[in-house]
Order: sequence, then structure tokens, then C-alpha cells
Amino acid sequence: MKRYIPLLEDITIKLNKGDTIKFGKFKNKSAIFDHIEKDDKGQDVIVTDTGLKIPLLHIRLVKN
Repeated sequence: MKRYIPLLEDITIKLNKGDTIKFGKFKNKSAIFDHIEKDDKGQDVIVTDTGLKIPLLHIRLVKN
């Protein structure tokens, strides 16, 4: 039986308050970034201006 060692990597995403992001299955829904927090599982989530919580790696940044 193999044991898997979790990799500890840093992910840097440059987001400022008010930036537009795309999310959803086809990345076609827009939202405005507010802040980042941790959920009950310890994962980072992005909180939008309307209070919607989106997992951090399920987004796409919009180029302005």
C-alpha cells in the first residue's frame, strides 16, 4: 500500500478588491471579488460582494 505525502506549495494570485472574476461550470458567470477566507473544511474560498462563496481554484480572472 502506497502512502501519499501531501505537497505543500504556495499559490500566488494577485487579486484586488473590486476585480471581476468568472466562475461556474463553463466560467460564464461574473462576480466581483471582495475577500478570501477559509471555510469549515480549511479550504480557501473567495467571497464575492454579494456574499457568494466560491472555491479558490474554481475561478478565472478577467483581463480588463
